Amino acid sequence: MPADVAFAITQLSSHDGPTYVPSHDAWFFSRYADVVAGLRAFRTQHLSSDLAAQAFVRFDTAALRNRVRHACEHALERVRNEHRLDVVRDYAAAVTSTVVPELFGISLPDRERFLQWCKAIHRTRQQIDGTRSIERVGAEAARELADYLLRLIADRRTEPRDDLLGALVAAAGDSGTDDIVDCVVSLAIAGTETTTDLLGLGVLALLESPEQFHLLRGSPDLAPAAVEELLRYCGPVRLTPRRAPSTMVVAGAQVAEGQLVMLGLAAANRDPAVFSAPDELDLMRTDNRHLTFGLGGLDRLGAPLVRLQAEIALQTLLRRLPYLELADNDHRYQDVPTLRGLRALPVVF
Repeated sequence: MPADVAFAITQLSSHDGPTYVPSHDAWFFSRYADVVAGLRAFRTQHLSSDLAAQAFVRFDTAALRNRVRHACEHALERVRNEHRLDVVRDYAAAVTSTVVPELFGISLPDRERFLQWCKAIHRTRQQIDGTRSIERVGAEAARELADYLLRLIADRRTEPRDDLLGALVAAAGDSGTDDIVDCVVSLAIAGTETTTDLLGLGVLALLESPEQFHLLRGSPDLAPAAVEELLRYCGPVRLTPRRAPSTMVVAGAQVAEGQLVMLGLAAANRDPAVFSAPDELDLMRTDNRHLTFGLGGLDRLGAPLVRLQAEIALQTLLRRLPYLELADNDHRYQDVPTLRGLRALPVVF
């Protein structure tokens, strides 16, 4: 990555207006108002968001909650006698990689392939300087996953099932399959990659803020509010890319047709013009208009699934292991500049 792009990402501040990076012919937006303007200007309208909403109405979310709880309990039971846990690998990833494939009715032999396809597509989508090898792997994963899902969709149309894929197929009716495929991919990525990153970052933030950790441990009903504050404070997506469909002025920036605009969600979520004490974790925060899931449409497609899993996972973790401590302070982060996520978070209990 060119040095000026890396610098722009790491130095992105909610105090700065739109910043142009010549080497990438890209604009970086970081203030809350500017990011909102960008999200509105480059809003993506797609049937997938409506399709997901209709499918969740048909789907038994109470059963999903029970499945998430069971997966959380099972993951913690496996390490009960070890007194050590990697929150990312042993808990967050273990839970989501179990729940999400089951949610779509992916057969056990195919689950690892399904998860790898989703990971490759997610990584490709979030690259600013994607190498040809990364782009090729992502394109191959997208083709293979689409072919796989098309076969499953055909099966659901002849033999309906009560999983989420079946609900999506029923909600889609006689319409094309592209929206169903897009919906599954977006939901699967949100349910696995985004949720895993949020839980790793969120547990770290709580352990580094003992008062907030103790507050949530003593008041598990605060979990929904805690998830919202963690999404604001340490949301997994730092930047989200957009391409200008035409030449336009956005937040005072003259954006040319086809130019890349990077919307700094993480910086906007720390804007002091919108959030009081923005650099403090506050689970009691009441006016929390964070932009982690954007403003709507595809930005919010996987939001309910992320929230549901994160809420249950936090409640279960603090109930089963109320005296967690960090095992060390050497935290290794992912190497994708647009995302935030830990490779590992070892804790002891």
